[in-house]
Amino acid sequence: MKKEYKSRGGHNYLVIPLEKEHKMEQNMLLHNEIKGILPCEIKEFDEQRVIEFEIDGRSSLENYFAQKQLDSEDIFWIINGVLLCLQSVSKFLLRIEGVVLDKDTIFYQERKKCIELCYIPAYGEDTMKRLEELTEELMKVFNHKEEDGVHFLYGFYQLLQEPNISLSILEEYRKKEEKRRQGLKEHAILENKRDLGEGSVFKVQEMGEEKKNKKNFYEVEELHPKEIDVKTVYSKEDDYNLNVRENQKNDYKRKQFIHWAVQIVSVGVGIIFWALSLLFLVKGQWKNGVIGLAFFLVDCYMIFERHCGYKKRKEKRERLEEEEVPAKKRFSFDISKKKSRKRRKKVLEEEQTVLLSTQEEIREERNERKVPYLKGVNANAHHIPIYQTPMVLGSLEEAVDGVLFGRGISRIHAMIEAEGFQYYIRDLDSTNGTYWNGEKLSPQIPKEIQEGDKIIIGDQIYEFLMMESI
Repeated sequence: MKKEYKSRGGHNYLVIPLEKEHKMEQNMLLHNEIKGILPCEIKEFDEQRVIEFEIDGRSSLENYFAQKQLDSEDIFWIINGVLLCLQSVSKFLLRIEGVVLDKDTIFYQERKKCIELCYIPAYGEDTMKRLEELTEELMKVFNHKEEDGVHFLYGFYQLLQEPNISLSILEEYRKKEEKRRQGLKEHAILENKRDLGEGSVFKVQEMGEEKKNKKNFYEVEELHPKEIDVKTVYSKEDDYNLNVRENQKNDYKRKQFIHWAVQIVSVGVGIIFWALSLLFLVKGQWKNGVIGLAFFLVDCYMIFERHCGYKKRKEKRERLEEEEVPAKKRFSFDISKKKSRKRRKKVLEEEQTVLLSTQEEIREERNERKVPYLKGVNANAHHIPIYQTPMVLGSLEEAVDGVLFGRGISRIHAMIEAEGFQYYIRDLDSTNGTYWNGEKLSPQIPKEIQEGDKIIIGDQIYEFLMMESI
């Protein structure tokens, strides 16, 4: 397909020649605003009919791939945008085969996080095949260290390889994945809330460049308790809550100032009423004197009521402040000026003991940590260090983390996962299957593996072992 870029009248266009005519599709395309399809016009130049797509403020996926390594969020909104576009096209009774799924004809707007594609009347290619090729392109630029994105992308790719796949099946998978991702986000929020203040006060730093590719090697730098600020916060949520409390405090001071200002003005008005009433009584103007005394009494009552309400609100606020932050919710301590020097010293000594104890535990755990690897047992199998999880294994070099050479190995065959210090192997719907200690694994169901287990992938035989970390 011939493509050409032109600028005219302050606008940028992608110009594609029309090889065939399809009047119904042309009319439907030109007279309707289809979500996910670039705005276009059909024109004729030198007896050649072309379709022009306006691409102002947009960039192609080809440029986007060159700029960065994709994360799970990028993968999801790209595939989500493509599927939504195909759904929109089908709603207007247009063929989804008319949507061009080349990476240089798929455009995105970073600000809106939206995907827009080109539709060519009378154009026709196997949409599912083109989607499979686009997914393979995404695999080449995807960060395979993100477990969430690995599950979604490789699941989508395996789905496209099934026979008689349809757009409705892909849409169902997209919706299911969207719900799963939402559940993971909610779970992460709950975990963050539960873990507020439970982490130790250490500065965790990655080790030097020589250990860049090795996971979970850290240096732990102790912070002396005297460096801890009484307002130390360990999450964005706590930062937000601290700002809210600061705003509430300022608002309270403002209301306190207004209260006393009104009270002072009311007392001044009351004194004026009292003086005027006495003046009227001295002059014998009994009626005016009584009215002045009545206003004075009303003013005194209002001053009293306002002060009583103010005291109740103040007591309630102080009570809420005492109950606001439970001890387990925050890894900080409030040393007020009213506390004695002995109490302050005792708290700091206790905190220092906790810090040193936790530091020793972390160092011991780091020393006990071992690095897993697959040891090749037969002559054809080479050793595979598991330097990251999840780690995808297969024969397609552009799409996997560990390349396997041998017969019976699928392009994307299996995946090694970890949960804490426990490792699992999962078969990714491979053609010949994955075997654990002679047992064939069910597709997409993780199997726990221990040191010494035998793993068979194609004609390759491996033994799962752990070696001491450096």
